[in-house]
Parts: sequence; structure tokens; C-alpha cells
Amino acid sequence: MNWYATLDRLQAILALSDDAELVSAWDAFSAEVKRAEHHPYHIERIRLELDAMTLSRGGGAVRVLDHGCGPGSTLIYLAALGYTDSFGVDVSGNKNSAQNRLARLCWGRRYDCFLEYDGRTLPFADQSFDLVISQQVVEHVPDAEYEAYFAEEGRVLAPGGVALHQIPHKLVPYDSHTGAWVLPMLPDRVAQTVMKALGGEWPDHVHLRWPWVHAGMIQKHIGPFRNLSAERLTGLQDIAYYDGPKGLRGLIARVCALPGVGPVFARGLSNFVLMETRAEKR
Repeated sequence: MNWYATLDRLQAILALSDDAELVSAWDAFSAEVKRAEHHPYHIERIRLELDAMTLSRGGGAVRVLDHGCGPGSTLIYLAALGYTDSFGVDVSGNKNSAQNRLARLCWGRRYDCFLEYDGRTLPFADQSFDLVISQQVVEHVPDAEYEAYFAEEGRVLAPGGVALHQIPHKLVPYDSHTGAWVLPMLPDRVAQTVMKALGGEWPDHVHLRWPWVHAGMIQKHIGPFRNLSAERLTGLQDIAYYDGPKGLRGLIARVCALPGVGPVFARGLSNFVLMETRAEKR
């Protein structure tokens, strides 16, 4: 399913004011998602993790936290697949009344599961979750809350729990937030000065850091991790899904798919693309 078309579909569902219409629309959407042969890349990664956890527990529920959920689209899609024991938190001031109404009417939730929080302390008890997901959120976390972001994930993850992160960083030569090439790789003050000289302003909500800084935080507060970035290069074939230069991304996908040299190329290039990791709580 095309992710951008799915987002439009979810927005239309959430806008329905009649309860019966909402339930009917949700049932139709959920049935369509369950029939789909393929899911958007970032969903498929999570789904595989959830399926494995569920199987290992003999069908037991897996509790999920989306740390920086925005409008909750990822969790809503996962709910359509049957994974409804989830919470989403965000600091952006998103009004989540429609999402919580959906959860109550269609998932059987008795309490709000889409919450606003202070960006520092997660409103959950220790070891509350089996899976934490964070998808292109950390680059928006200010320095004052940066370490707490990872520390709180470690606190709420149960032993053996898993954290999945997608993190833009300073080694990526193109930054989709600013539309700038190379500038993200420069020292912050230099990048801001150059951006201003070019007639723009560096967004105050973008805080890119080096990938090894993120790696250190993941290891310190969660546990050992596996870098999935090369796998992402070869797995992301739906170029319409990509928010950077699509022509270049298409060329990279074709090279990564070449027999023999493709995997080697992907491993070398993986340091300069979105960092994707899987960490397991000690």
C-alpha cells in the first residue's frame, strides 16, 4: 500500500463525526490492510518484529510505544494489522482526540493511548513496553532533552525488549528538512551562517548529530544494537516513498540490487544514509 495515499485515507477516517460511519470505515480499512501483500517499508520492519515477538509468546500481546508519534499514523496502521496494545506520545501539541476516539470505538480501548508529554519524562512505569519505535524523531530533540530521550526508552523497556530507531544524522549529505546538500555535514554554526548567506534560516527544530553519538546513547541506555542501514538501502524499493531526490535514490536502489557488488556497495554507502538500528534491552 502506498504510504502517502494511506495517510490521506487515515485523515479522512479520523474526520468522520458519526460513530457508525467511523466504525464502518475502520472495518473496511482494516480488512484492506490485512489483505495487502506488501506494507510500507517502515511498517514492515515493525510488523516483522511484532510477529516474531507474538510467536515467541505463544500469541500473547506485545505492548508498543511510539516515541514521537506525531498524528499516530504508524500505530493506527499497526492496529489495522491487529496490534492494538500500543501507546503514542508526542510533544508537538497535536490534538489527539480523534485518534483516541478511534481507539475507544474500534479497538476497545478504555483509556487514552495517544498522549502529549513534556519531552523529557515518559508517563509510564518502568519496564512497561516490549517494543519502542522512534522513526525520524531524534533529530528534532533539543540538546537539553537528548540523553533523557534514550534514557527514558531504556527505563520503560522490559528486559529483552527491542527498540527500533530511524535517525537522520550529519553524515547524510542531503537533509530533507532544509533541502540542503552538504551543509548538514558542516559544524552547526558554519552551516547556519552559510544558510543565512544563501537567504535562508536553519530551522530551530532540526538538531543533527553524528551517527556515533546516537550509537553511544543507544548502547549506554538500551543495549547492544544492530545497524540495519545497509539492509534498508536494498529493501526500500518504492521510490515514491522516499522524501529526498528520487532520481538519485532510484539509481542507488538499482546498484544495490546488482548481484555480487550490490551488497558491498550498500555496506559502504550505509554510513551516509538514514541510520536504522535494532537494539535489545539488556
